Amino acid sequence: YHDWQWGGAIVGLPLGIGQRVLGVMNIAVNRPHDFDEGELRVLGLLADQAAIAIENAWLYSDIQQRIEQLKHTQAQLVHSARLVAVGELAAGVAHQLNNSLTPILGYTELLADNLGDDPTYGQDLQRIRTKAHQASEIVRNLLDFARQMKPQKQMTHINDVVRKTLALTRIQLEKAGLTIEENYAPSLDQLLVDTSQMGQVLL
Repeated sequence: YHDWQWGGAIVGLPLGIGQRVLGVMNIAVNRPHDFDEGELRVLGLLADQAAIAIENAWLYSDIQQRIEQLKHTQAQLVHSARLVAVGELAAGVAHQLNNSLTPILGYTELLADNLGDDPTYGQDLQRIRTKAHQASEIVRNLLDFARQMKPQKQMTHINDVVRKTLALTRIQLEKAGLTIEENYAPSLDQLLVDTSQMGQVLL
């Protein structure tokens, strides 16, 4: 910069890795100076080392991001595996409950037939029958929820799916002190969905 008021000297060196240039390193001094071959060689080595350091820092940052992505993916896989395990457990429990409910309903019907129109036990038997049918419906919904298969979409009364899903959690919600207010929109009544998967989403 002989013709400029600064009166110093500056040299720019490429920060290169192979054929790739990552940037430029500028070295400046506040006095007139001609950089000789020895200085340029040393500065070139410094630039090469700086380029390697920058490249390594970028690679390290990229590796850290990939590790975080892998951790996130692993967590999702673990969560998915747990959901599958919960589904299998729910299906097993539902089958066992169903095996118990079937004879309860059967014996209730036999008792009702044997007692005829006897009013003494008629109402009690009707209550048993009603509760057993409600339990069977919950078990059936639980089995539908736990079923693992490819999506099978069909035109569905989506409000029915909501009601069945709500039935699975109604007791827990009410025990938690929550008030359930149901208000179904007629415009959403018919949708093309997989009822089992939609139930899982709603749940």
